[in-house]
Amino acid sequence: MPQCIHKSEKLAQVDLGASGFILIEVLVAMSLIAGSWMTLGTAYQQMVLRLGRSQDQRVQMKKEVDQYELTVLAASQVNREINHARGLKNEPSRVSRRPRHISHPGGAIDKK
Repeated sequence: MPQCIHKSEKLAQVDLGASGFILIEVLVAMSLIAGSWMTLGTAYQQMVLRLGRSQDQRVQMKKEVDQYELTVLAASQVNREINHARGLKNEPSRVSRRPRHISHPGGAIDKK
């Protein structure tokens, strides 16, 4: 009978040890999760910075286009005055294709 008790105690010890995770497995899983979070955080930060730079470039391009169109508008008004003084009427003028109006040089940029 002592052999049966000794054998059942060994089985009980083996079952208790195999039922949970080993500390190394938990540490590996936690390091994988932390690494993926850091990678995703870095990618998100780079995406936000890229978006900010592209918005700044877009605003700068709109300012330049507005300035160009104001220059063209001023030139067409001068030409219209010259043609009116010469007696020419109904001369074609350049019309902007932009869906929004042109802001004045000292004013703020129009936002939608």
